[in-house]
Amino acid sequence: MKNAQILFGLLLVSLLVLGCAGPAPPVEQPSAPNVSAPVSQPPVAVPNTTVVQPAPFNPIKLVYVLPADVYGGEQYTLTLWLERKMDCGGREALVGVQSFAIGGDTAWSKVIVYTDNGETAVSEWAQASSLAFDDLQPAASDFDFYLTLNDIFARAGENFMTDQSRNSTTPTILKNVVMGSGLSNYSVFRTGNSFTNKALPCTEFSLVERGTSVDGTYAVCVADTSANVPLPFVVSADFIGEGGPHWSLTSFSHEQSGVVSLPQCFEPVRCAYVAGPTSAQASACEGSGGSMEAIRDGRNCITGYECWTLSDWALDGLRGMQNPSCPDPSAVVVTAAVDCMSQGLGSGLEYNQNGCIIAISGCE
Repeated sequence: MKNAQILFGLLLVSLLVLGCAGPAPPVEQPSAPNVSAPVSQPPVAVPNTTVVQPAPFNPIKLVYVLPADVYGGEQYTLTLWLERKMDCGGREALVGVQSFAIGGDTAWSKVIVYTDNGETAVSEWAQASSLAFDDLQPAASDFDFYLTLNDIFARAGENFMTDQSRNSTTPTILKNVVMGSGLSNYSVFRTGNSFTNKALPCTEFSLVERGTSVDGTYAVCVADTSANVPLPFVVSADFIGEGGPHWSLTSFSHEQSGVVSLPQCFEPVRCAYVAGPTSAQASACEGSGGSMEAIRDGRNCITGYECWTLSDWALDGLRGMQNPSCPDPSAVVVTAAVDCMSQGLGSGLEYNQNGCIIAISGCE
């Protein structure tokens, strides 16, 4: 993450030079008639024209933790910074960045949150240095951990910010919502439970899902909005039952990210639903030692499913670790990479002068 300063300033200096001339000869003036001095008028009151400037936007930092016991044995940390307010296509938006960290790796993307309905638009994931340019492309987000209820409502064509369900215990039904690889129906209602012992005071909602990927109920506590908390950010979300996902807000503060990011406006990318593989296809793939994997396009939308073996995974990983203009690594290199993957180890890669992988020296 880089720092940068943008200095705005313009100094205007005006110089007035007065010329001096010698005294003019005296001129005799005729005597003036005796006239009474004019009556002085009371001063005219000047209306108060003070312009009230809008208060500057107070930056927001949200840190979420997705526990290691649920997500593959490693703890994920999601951090969102909303750093300024701007206009995006006639809509007011809070603009910033987010980071996704697992282990020692961190990825970044730009974020736009529209204040009229709380829906979020994001860019593709990239290195922090890429945030300083204006060429990041919008990408679909499988799930919004920050404004979950706003996101689900927006995907269904509704608005959680104005809908009666935000203040009602009567369920709101949202149908045919595309969420990642699944298609779901939701029932959302306010339980009435309030909490003050969490990262932010929040009110609980019940989120009942029936879908192609998940059937179950979540307890989602969203922040009580105020001048400092402009949107109902998720404070905690818990799947009711064993083994389900849960995430929580661990800290809320007013801080800048400290990284250089050139603001861009994005509209949310919405993907069409693509049905997953049949049980027969999945069984056949597993029988060949592979697994069915979602294939995504440049916008991160799922376009289909393919059976991937360890060789496919190895080849895909090797492609990402060499110059994009390089040809695919040889079959010998791919086989060596598979051997390392089978041992749970990384590969010692050797490159030529063009940045292309030419050999694997061993497993590390």
